[in-house]
Amino acid sequence: MKKVIKLLIVLLTVCLTAFAVTACGGNGDNGGSGDNGGNGGGHTHDYSFKVDVVNPTCQNEGYSKRTCSCGAFITDTYLPSTVHALDADRNCTTCDKKASVGLRIVDNELRSLSTCTDTEIIVPIGVTSIYNGAFKNKTKITAIYIPKTVTEIKKDAFLGCSSLKKVIFEDESQIATIGTDVFKDCSAIEYLEIEGGLYLGTATKPIIFIGLKDENAKSISVADGTKILYQRALYNLSALEEVSLPNSIVSMGENVFYSSNSIKKSTYRGTANEWASINFCDSYSTPAYYSRQLDLDGLVDGTLTLSVDTIKNYAFNSCLNVKNLVLENNVKTIELCAFTNCSEIRTIKIGSGLEFVDEKAFENCVKAFEVINDSSLVLTAGSDKNGNIANYARNLFKSGSGSSKYTQNGDFLYFPIGGKSAVIDYLGENPIVSFPTDTTVVGPYALYNRTFVTEVIIPEGIKEIGDYACYGLKQLTQLTFPDSLQKIGNHTFEGCSKVTALNFSDKRNLTNIGDYAFAGLSSIETVILPDGLKRTGHFSFENCTSLTKFSMPSSIEELAYRIMNGCKLLKDITFRGANFFNDKGRSLHELAINTFYDNGVTQISYYFWWYYECGTAKVKYPLANGLGEGVYDFEQKGR
Repeated sequence: MKKVIKLLIVLLTVCLTAFAVTACGGNGDNGGSGDNGGNGGGHTHDYSFKVDVVNPTCQNEGYSKRTCSCGAFITDTYLPSTVHALDADRNCTTCDKKASVGLRIVDNELRSLSTCTDTEIIVPIGVTSIYNGAFKNKTKITAIYIPKTVTEIKKDAFLGCSSLKKVIFEDESQIATIGTDVFKDCSAIEYLEIEGGLYLGTATKPIIFIGLKDENAKSISVADGTKILYQRALYNLSALEEVSLPNSIVSMGENVFYSSNSIKKSTYRGTANEWASINFCDSYSTPAYYSRQLDLDGLVDGTLTLSVDTIKNYAFNSCLNVKNLVLENNVKTIELCAFTNCSEIRTIKIGSGLEFVDEKAFENCVKAFEVINDSSLVLTAGSDKNGNIANYARNLFKSGSGSSKYTQNGDFLYFPIGGKSAVIDYLGENPIVSFPTDTTVVGPYALYNRTFVTEVIIPEGIKEIGDYACYGLKQLTQLTFPDSLQKIGNHTFEGCSKVTALNFSDKRNLTNIGDYAFAGLSSIETVILPDGLKRTGHFSFENCTSLTKFSMPSSIEELAYRIMNGCKLLKDITFRGANFFNDKGRSLHELAINTFYDNGVTQISYYFWWYYECGTAKVKYPLANGLGEGVYDFEQKGR
């Protein structure tokens, strides 16, 4: 029995020895891969026996050294070299790299390389600006170290630096402005990648947001700490729907969001005052231009309250979720286009401190009917001075000397116009809008740009529809007019391109159609104006590009300028009656020049004729003596 046990022990020892020898591959040698051999001898190496990590430096890459139990090892490079660790004198504490010398610096502005031959440029502390094209087309530069004192990098500063890989900003960077094309054609730059975004910054922290890693991403949350959105950072991105921005941003470059018109939601992780202090380069620098709304602290239930000294250029341009604006007493300046196209603002309350409003600051704030002015600015209702702030005002007063005239009934907001209570706003969300019967006036801009509306019902009793009342209703397909209707204002239904029919041939109380009233109704084919109509406005049916038949009554007293401009398919134009030309003393040639310019009948100028492919269009008109009917054939009159 003991012999059997001893034999088993010997066999086990032999097996273990054989396993130890063959664990590295079977042939028993110490060959390795990487730095120390390959698979010589048939070993299968297990490199987990020992792992040593070599950290990267400013000169060399970092790597791991992994060793097998047999002594073989490999190295894996896993981190790129770091940036220079600079001391107060701008000398690297890791290697012998020193601050660049020979640079041309004038009044703390770095103007050019001058005599400097470094490929890694370490900008001296104290430089506050990098001049236009300072390093333009310097193709040997591989790195630039920018001190915290630099606040501005001007246009084309590094344009064409094709070997530039590292752009490193010092911790606590004060950079606030970057000009256009600063990094254009710098294809070698290595960016920080943070949650789908590409950045320039310190070794690990973002400073400048450059763009998306994946241009098909639907959302981006720009990293906290980011100071600048670089020009065109989110340019022409058709998939982008949501944008979230940090309150660390100080400026946004040219055309950051240009043509990214799929953006539906814009969020700012800060306050309204912080947002108002950002330097926006243009209207395309703000995502609100496309999303038409902005979520931030300080905008509550449509009321935006601001107490910042200066409201910067374009700050709230095109924000449609601002309904009421309150400027507190410490607001002094409102810059260019700060509230342009905020067409849903209804009331503006101006504090005592406002001193200056720049050009177009409130342009196209078409519903700002009420302005409370407690400042020393002289505001006049209907004036475009002081940035249009009171251009649309109908109720302008100081605190304590007047009161609001708005009233609300259900989903409709009313305001007195011309002594009548007019509907001037729709607050609901129903795509079918039926105006109330407790008023005779649909006021201006009542449904302005309500693009979700598909049908408008104007009930009996309504006598007037104001300017721009249903402007830009791109989804509108149906219109219902009452017999009581007397007047349609300027631009009232302009741009309602899906409306297929205009049925008012029997509306005998309708006497006035305003300028551009039905311009751009590109789906209608026939228009028969009602007997009793006295005036059609200038360009009133311009660019109704499907229109083929047009009929006007003898009651017309004023046929305005180019009413059918651009109606290129128009073939049949009829004037019902006999006395129009005689009574008004207008020749057919004058009528043609003023009315049928640039349409399917012909394009006419005083010097020569233009025409489109339109067949032999004819115009029926009454003879001068009023006794019969004749035909003016454009094909026979000068073509």
